[in-house]
Amino acid sequence: MVINDFVDPTTGQAAMRIWSAVAPADRVPVDQAMTVNFQLPAGAFAVNEGMAVIVTTRIVNFTDQAELTPLLATVAQFAKFYADHYA
Repeated sequence: MVINDFVDPTTGQAAMRIWSAVAPADRVPVDQAMTVNFQLPAGAFAVNEGMAVIVTTRIVNFTDQAELTPLLATVAQFAKFYADHYA
């Protein structure tokens, strides 16, 4: 699990990107990733440095601290499930 901070270019606000690697990107068919993205209640597939990842972003000022622990657990759970699936 990785958390990167950045400034959202559309709003200028502090944001965080929460992500976890799943598998090399070439192991995850694009059509399957898009189908999964539509079904996930939180997070989405993306590609980062050649790896398929599960990622979610949040604007810091709009993020409730109580939301973070379950969000981190959810991203980790989805990443593990799909890492096992695409291993």
